[in-house]
Amino acid sequence: MKLGGSAAALSLGLKPVFAQTDSETLKLAVVVGMTGAYGVYAAEMKRGIDLVVEIMNNEGVQIGDKVYKISTQYYDDKTDATTAGRLVERAATSDGAH
Repeated sequence: MKLGGSAAALSLGLKPVFAQTDSETLKLAVVVGMTGAYGVYAAEMKRGIDLVVEIMNNEGVQIGDKVYKISTQYYDDKTDATTAGRLVERAATSDGAH
């Protein structure tokens, strides 16, 4: 599957953050309100994301001549914008998602 398959994640209203690692894996950080005001929707969103990642990993994500797998890391922003901002920064700087 070409990288355009990440459009499926975008269609879920997410802003995926990927990091390329040495192990041929792209790290997808998902910052979402697992708890808080919209937490009721989070379980369904997570199932949808996990399904898309599973489908993409079955075929692989081709970038140039390489084929990658996707790993997913979830962050609970507690449906709070300030927390979400901190978690996005953490995912990109400390946890290796870019």
